[in-house]
Amino acid sequence: MMQDAQVRFNTEKFTEKERRQFEDNFRKDFEKRAEERIKGDILLSKIADTEGIKLEESDVYERVKKLAEDTKRSYDDVKGFYEKNNMMDYLKDMILQEKTLDFLKESAVIKEKS
Repeated sequence: MMQDAQVRFNTEKFTEKERRQFEDNFRKDFEKRAEERIKGDILLSKIADTEGIKLEESDVYERVKKLAEDTKRSYDDVKGFYEKNNMMDYLKDMILQEKTLDFLKESAVIKEKS
């Protein structure tokens, strides 16, 4: 992303000072978003642990099956893709986060202000 921004700055004739200011602002914004994302991931992980929310092999099977159906590919092709690209852990993390978010939605008690 940063390289794309640098190319744009070079083609649009920004000064070095403007480019550095943009990079600083971009970096600060990116760091803030990354920090918020990490905090959210940690919070969801703690909630899953506390509430005993577990990832089952059937959850992974069903997700890969759905991805295969959606992309009109075989189950083995999709599973092989995730394994070949070392993305199974990422997929498992996403499924567990979704299960945790579903738990939170189901457990939420919404009160209207009076």
